[in-house]
Amino acid sequence: MQENGKRIKLDVSINAPEIVVPFTSSFEEVILVDLGKLRVSNTFFVPDTEERAIAELYDIKLTDFKVTRCCGLIEIAADGQMDIQWTVGPPIIDHRPFQIKHTSR
Repeated sequence: MQENGKRIKLDVSINAPEIVVPFTSSFEEVILVDLGKLRVSNTFFVPDTEERAIAELYDIKLTDFKVTRCCGLIEIAADGQMDIQWTVGPPIIDHRPFQIKHTSR
C-alpha cells in the first residue's frame, strides 16, 4: 500500500439472517439456522520491517450461531397472509464465537 494512499476504516456490525429449512411442505417441523451476529473491523499499522508500507489488519467475528429444531402451527388469514407460531426446542448446535484475522500489505 502506498504511504499516502487512501484508507477506509471499517467497523460494521450486523445481525446475520435466520434461515428456515422445512422438514415437510406443511412447515410443521423445521430447522432454524440463526447465523448470529457478524462484526468486521480493520486497523492500519506500520509493521516492524524496512518497508515503509502501511499494513491493514482485518478482524472478522461471528457470534451467537445456533441451529434449532422447531415445531410450527400455521394459520392462514382470510386475506391469504400466513402466520406461523413456533415452538422452539433446545439448540442442536450452539457454536462458540470464532474470529478470523488477516493482514494485507
